[in-house]
Amino acid sequence: MPFEIDNEKKKRHRRQANEIARHYKCPIKDCPKSYGSEGSLNQHIKLKHAEYYQEMIQQNNANQSIAELGAAAFMNKSGQDSKRG
Repeated sequence: MPFEIDNEKKKRHRRQANEIARHYKCPIKDCPKSYGSEGSLNQHIKLKHAEYYQEMIQQNNANQSIAELGAAAFMNKSGQDSKRG
């Protein structure tokens, strides 16, 4: 049975790590990770910084993503409220 290559769906090009512009940096102090998309950063925060993620969920800020909220509230445990702009 002949095989028609022209009708086959071509594979999607996946960027290599060195081709990704990493504009989304993890807001946790001393975490060197950065990502090419906000979704990837949010997944990293959820999996690797679960305590920070749970605190952000409790704040329940529907208008901002986890990455936009920043680490100030989590990192400032001195009893003072963090200021967000």
